Amino acid sequence: DPLLVRNADGRIGWGEEPTSRAWSIGSVHIDDVIKKLLQTEDYLGEREELQTELKEIEAEFNERAQEIQGEYGEIGEDDPQFPEAQGRMQALMQEYQQFTQLSRGRITKLEAEQLERSYRELIEATEIVADQRSIDFVFRFIPTAEAFGTQNTEQAMLQIQLRTFLKYPEAVDITGQVIEELDLE
Repeated sequence: DPLLVRNADGRIGWGEEPTSRAWSIGSVHIDDVIKKLLQTEDYLGEREELQTELKEIEAEFNERAQEIQGEYGEIGEDDPQFPEAQGRMQALMQEYQQFTQLSRGRITKLEAEQLERSYRELIEATEIVADQRSIDFVFRFIPTAEAFGTQNTEQAMLQIQLRTFLKYPEAVDITGQVIEELDLE
């Protein structure tokens, strides 16, 4: 059968199947974009606000510990007040440990929320740039020339696996346009 090349919805087509056509591709170094987004005023402000709140609570714990130490001074184990002082300090330490666990949880939750939100912003900007440039597929990628910056075998293997392209024309990298769309320069 002869090959029939035709215009299939603005793409070079060669068959009746919707997948029988040429598609244009682009790529975005998402790590670069997300890191820049996370350094914007909004994202930094949220993290700083949480850090400030947690530091204030931690300062309250320090004050309470100093109050206990000030109340009991340098008492020894043979002092009749020692069990009471030790009990109060241990209770405070348990409360502090619970606070640190909750703090880590709140920090982790905020980081996860910010990563997802920045990813959504990245996707919106990518869609705009892709539409402007008539790009059908946009792949995430890490430029092959970028250093791994890893310390162990597992991290190095992950870096290899995350590098979608082994060779690519520079023209498919639309990271700069996405950064510009997000006004991150």
